[in-house]
Amino acid sequence: FDPSLDFFMPEPSATYKFARNPEAAIKQAVLRTIEERSDNPRKVWQALTKACKQGGDSQLSISQFTHALKHFGTGIQLTDDDTVILFEGAESISFATFQALINSNH
Repeated sequence: FDPSLDFFMPEPSATYKFARNPEAAIKQAVLRTIEERSDNPRKVWQALTKACKQGGDSQLSISQFTHALKHFGTGIQLTDDDTVILFEGAESISFATFQALINSNH
């Protein structure tokens, strides 16, 4: 047993915790919100970083990403813990990570 490999994954928020597959429900909600904004991942990323007053090449923290996505005004229910689940425990999100999420749906 290696304790350094033991990562605590948070619980999904009340919005998603009773879904058959909470991780898939979170992913679907986030992708729907992104697609409502634009079909161009670079433009969506620029809007996310702008909402956080960051440059387009910046990485966003979990909290920044969650806040920025909610800033789009689509009514998405999302917590920082949901974002951690979505990005499998990542501490920050780069454009490459964001684009991989989008590409995983195609």
